[in-house]
Amino acid sequence: MRDALLLVNHVYIRTDRGRIEIDDQTWRDLLQYAHHFPAVTMAGPQWPMDQEQSISSTRWLAIDELPCADRVTVLPLPYAYGLGTFLRTYGKIRRRLGHLLEDHRYRLFTLGSLVGDWAAVAGLEAQRRRLPYGTQCDRVEHEVMRLAARNGSLKARIEAAIKVPLTERYHRHLLRHSAVTLCKGQETYQAYRPHGRATVCIYNTHTQKEDFIPEAALGQKITDALALKPIQVCYAGRVVDEKGPLDWVRALHWAIGRGANLQATWLGDGPLLSAMAALVDELGLGDRVQLPGFVGDRTHVLETLRRSHAIVFCHLVPESPRCLVESLVSGTALLGYGSPYPEGLVQGIGGGRFVKLGDWQALGELLLQLDRDRPAIAHLVRAAAQAGRQFDEDTLFRDRSELLKHHLG
Repeated sequence: MRDALLLVNHVYIRTDRGRIEIDDQTWRDLLQYAHHFPAVTMAGPQWPMDQEQSISSTRWLAIDELPCADRVTVLPLPYAYGLGTFLRTYGKIRRRLGHLLEDHRYRLFTLGSLVGDWAAVAGLEAQRRRLPYGTQCDRVEHEVMRLAARNGSLKARIEAAIKVPLTERYHRHLLRHSAVTLCKGQETYQAYRPHGRATVCIYNTHTQKEDFIPEAALGQKITDALALKPIQVCYAGRVVDEKGPLDWVRALHWAIGRGANLQATWLGDGPLLSAMAALVDELGLGDRVQLPGFVGDRTHVLETLRRSHAIVFCHLVPESPRCLVESLVSGTALLGYGSPYPEGLVQGIGGGRFVKLGDWQALGELLLQLDRDRPAIAHLVRAAAQAGRQFDEDTLFRDRSELLKHHLG
């Protein structure tokens, strides 16, 4: 058994002209883990190329471009989210995962869906072989499933009524037998803490110390706010139901309609982008709200966050979006629906204000009040930058790797 790390997750893997590629964030994850383990193997579902349009906004990077490519192996597994494909491939892939489990001392499985989730299957096989493993939870999956079906067809709601409780019980079973559970953010941590042996709250970011906003830029942002220039707000993420994009537009309209001097930008693409754009037009916000769609250049995203005074968010499900951490690093205050994750990011330091989940009018009123109280927004910006100093990827991945070695070694 090698002192190597095995990751099994639901990150898509694609093959383009013979080269294996993954998204840029996972590429950096592997780079970081390779600093702390002699070898890293990642297994995940092969993305079917005929569905490429669905993830056109993903920035793909080739594995062979990693500086540590000789120590990193990426293994595509069948895309098996259909029950038929899952059942046909289940036995073969479970045996393959069993061989990987025996070959790696450290094992971390990121749980996802019910059908087709090879990470969960790896957990079952590790239990059968009595091998220790760790689990990682990026979000409270059954709550995401419940929300996704809420406004769906009758068939979707019936399917969710079956899948949601099964997924919840399935994941709890895997957590109970896991040596350590890594939960991204306080929201996920609080949901899963009762079900794991050793549950730890972690944060996921790829910001580095050089990404921390310089004092000069921070000072200029504060000066602009105090000089009564428009308050710049933004969001960066997919335009999907769980992000509350329509609530976001309504909150802005509430504030702007009552005189708030705001300029807003949402960076991201998704199935609700057209509905969001239509609502912007309907409410007459075209000169105040920009929807440029997907922006693949991470530098551009960070620049947008850095020049904004606040990130405004309307998250409707328990999750831990990376953009909130990146905002704090950029000296950008958090304004949005309250929940343990964003509140935990600024606890004891400040840099955020929150309203009740789903209350977009209260969020609009908060924006209006901050526009009228410029010293208050200036204070939030300064505190946000201080809170952001906690988050750099080198430190976070070092601590995470030490956790895995401690619990799984």
